Amino acid sequence: MGTDLGTGTGLAGLQHRLGASRRFGVNAFTLKTLACVFMVMDHVGAFLPGAPEWLRWAGRPAMPIFVFLIGWSVEYTRNRRALLVRLYAFGVIMSVVQSALHLDANIFPTLFHIALVATLLREPDARRRTRNVALYCAYQIGMFAAIYGSLSTLIDAFPALVDRLPWGFQYPLLALTGCAIGWDYGVFVILMGVAFWACRGSKARLAVAFVAFDAVWMFFNNTHYGLSAFYRGARVLGASPDMLTGFYALMWRLFGFAPMGLGHTLAEYPQWAMILALPLMLLYDGRRGPGGPSGAVGRRAAKWFFYVFYPAHVVALVLVGQAMA
Repeated sequence: MGTDLGTGTGLAGLQHRLGASRRFGVNAFTLKTLACVFMVMDHVGAFLPGAPEWLRWAGRPAMPIFVFLIGWSVEYTRNRRALLVRLYAFGVIMSVVQSALHLDANIFPTLFHIALVATLLREPDARRRTRNVALYCAYQIGMFAAIYGSLSTLIDAFPALVDRLPWGFQYPLLALTGCAIGWDYGVFVILMGVAFWACRGSKARLAVAFVAFDAVWMFFNNTHYGLSAFYRGARVLGASPDMLTGFYALMWRLFGFAPMGLGHTLAEYPQWAMILALPLMLLYDGRRGPGGPSGAVGRRAAKWFFYVFYPAHVVALVLVGQAMA
């Protein structure tokens, strides 16, 4: 999704550093298609009653593949601003859909922020690069505090407001304001996507980065050590037992670590299986896929298909699931 891989300058050099062989490599279009297949399997398991649990396992590689490819989009798109606008716009559209259908899933804002941070880090001047990233972080902290602080104040002042607010009303607000905190998978996956982008020139560094992020995810979500770390962190900050729930909720908003999922076994919470995407990512050869100067129309249609397919298939599966239920 959003992988507008162009020919761009430096393509040959990057492909050389990747050491990718076109004979055995996988292009971006093929990777996106595979990611869509994994995603549909995952969502069938999530939205259709009685679907086998193995579908959720099979769907784990989808997210990291999309996250991986968006970094290459930043490098090869002919219009980086247009790429950001598309991701932002579809994030807003999908936020309305997820609010209407009571969904937590919306990958567009995550991809938008990965692309935005990578764009800021492409600034050649180190001083301006540091300034841009600092302003981005300051904006995110301020916006998060403003949105959730205002909501908490309103709810405390008007308790009855809770029952009047529609489910997921905050999602369009987060999307419109460009807030990176509070989305599916949290800031953790945004950091992972930026790391993938930073390691794009070396398959070895990419593999090490992915394994490291997966290990951190497993530590916090699939062991009791992560739960203990959160508990001790809350106590160090002076949180009372009554405040622990709020502390866990804050960690969930920030990093995407679900409080009720902490300490679950590998089988109970299998998001760690996203590492299964690594072999496919290592096969990526830097090519865009079908199309070229003579296939511009087909290339454009393929690009927009991946933008539209995500919300369309989610809506379809949710409606089918509701009918079955």
